[in-house]
Amino acid sequence: MSKSIKEFSLHYDSINESNTFSSGDIVEGRVVLEVTKEIKVDSFFVKLTGDAHVSWTEGSGDDETTYSDHERYFKLKQYFIQESLKKGESEKNTTLVDGETYGPVIMPGSHVFPFRFQLPQHGDIVEGRVVLEVTKEIKVDSFFVKLTGDAHVSWTEGSGDDEKTYSDHERYFKLKQYFIQESLKKGESEKNTTLVDGETYGPVIMPGSHVFPFRFQLPQQNMPPSFKGFRGWVKYVLTVNLSRPWKSTSSTHTELNFVLRNDGTSDHLLQPQSGTQDKKMKLFGSGKMSMNVTAEKTGYMQGETIKVFVDIDNSSSRDVKLKYSLRQQQTFIAGRRTKRAYKDIVKETRDRIPSGEKSKFIVDMTLPHDLNVTIENCRILKVQYELKVYLDVSFASDPEVKFPVVILPAEQQCPPWQGPPGGFQPYPPPQPNLVPYPGELPPPPAGLYPNLYDPTVLPYPEAAAGVYPNPNPHAIQPGFQPAPSAPVYDPNQSTKESTPNMPY
Repeated sequence: MSKSIKEFSLHYDSINESNTFSSGDIVEGRVVLEVTKEIKVDSFFVKLTGDAHVSWTEGSGDDETTYSDHERYFKLKQYFIQESLKKGESEKNTTLVDGETYGPVIMPGSHVFPFRFQLPQHGDIVEGRVVLEVTKEIKVDSFFVKLTGDAHVSWTEGSGDDEKTYSDHERYFKLKQYFIQESLKKGESEKNTTLVDGETYGPVIMPGSHVFPFRFQLPQQNMPPSFKGFRGWVKYVLTVNLSRPWKSTSSTHTELNFVLRNDGTSDHLLQPQSGTQDKKMKLFGSGKMSMNVTAEKTGYMQGETIKVFVDIDNSSSRDVKLKYSLRQQQTFIAGRRTKRAYKDIVKETRDRIPSGEKSKFIVDMTLPHDLNVTIENCRILKVQYELKVYLDVSFASDPEVKFPVVILPAEQQCPPWQGPPGGFQPYPPPQPNLVPYPGELPPPPAGLYPNLYDPTVLPYPEAAAGVYPNPNPHAIQPGFQPAPSAPVYDPNQSTKESTPNMPY
């Protein structure tokens, strides 16, 4: 350490007695720097990284070989002082965190520099395979699988010359993994796309059946659930594209059903709701009636029963009927235009309450298991629910009490382990009958969202860094590199089938 630096220390604050951290936790602390004289600084930062590393040596002497591999989960970085020429620039595979910045000169004395990081939260893993069977050798320009998340609204108003269409679109992410990529485009970034690492291959596919495994990790961000409505939708789509010279592009896709996690942190949704409505009869009757309505809570899961308590005092000269409904409202937004659609989920009538009587009711409404959940976190569409309890009074306005209702996803319970299905392989299937193309895909563009993992599909179990020899050795002729044998595709293996030859 330089003689002009008396103290240079790093401290962080524990958040529990065991001094442990989990995904999403906040890591706060400070850097203490004490200098004895004025110093000039080019760069001063604190970073937080998450890594895994393995390394060992086998053999001895001339036969000694070292095997190692490394996996990075995240790299967060906060600058206190940064070179002026580099300000505003992104850094490869690094998430830059905002914080207080200072000038390049530090005066004598003790200084405290606070920092704050949030550990990345891991989204779900989407793994699968693309099966390609060809009857003869084909040459491929490009072959990739992508996973996208989008919302879209569109509707038309007016007719004839006055007809006008309103629409809007919102993209949440686009992840892409190449199996085969044009050599001229290797290493290039793609706009608004996160390129995911995976095994790549040469441009020629030999006859036979080939299995191409892929692996994506969903970004941990506030995305709306899958939805299809009257004038819009939210979709999460897996698409595979195969482009060949002088041939039309082959494409197929399938949709994922994305749901929000029910993390149980919305305590306000557990609070009861109550309301009172009084009505004094003026025309076609006399007296008054009152209704007190209480709902157990605000938030309900799909398939749950809404329980409502209704206390009615009919001190009027008219008979009334108790009615109640649960209505879904879909709102679609395009610029300054708004379109709404409604759907009754429940609409029922209960017993008549005669004039001069008091009655108490317990109303049970069982929600459908496939009911759309509430959507409030989408800019261009909303899905909301309203519970209405009212008294039906002939030839008069109806007294009513309305409550908002929030529909949550049902609890996700894992069934007990039943063992692997017939034909299931405990490891990812071997790689296709192709020669891996040298080199790796470029890293995802910095700044889109943290690169929480570096997925690499291995051609056979424990094949990292060439630790073990190819389990399918062949006699090698000079200058010839054999390809591993292609796996046999098992159609009985559990999978979600896509819709073939439908461009998306």
